[in-house]
Amino acid sequence: VLNSYPQPFGYAQGVAVDGNSHVWVAEIFGDEVGHWAPDPANPGTHLYVGSVGGFAGTTGVAVDANGKIWAASRLHSHLGKAC
Repeated sequence: VLNSYPQPFGYAQGVAVDGNSHVWVAEIFGDEVGHWAPDPANPGTHLYVGSVGGFAGTTGVAVDANGKIWAASRLHSHLGKAC
């Protein structure tokens, strides 16, 4: 493990990194996708930015070729664009 980061939720289910080194984490019980951005004051580390909600049982997250963030929602049986 190179770095670990505290998160405001406890059940991370999937992770993706976009082309700008932003980290996106699916959280199954918080029904959201967490977002960490590079910390300009500490190169090589990230800061928690916030989250995108509206999912139910978020089980996975992915970044498409255009940099859009997608998440799978287990309880609603759908795939949604997070940002």
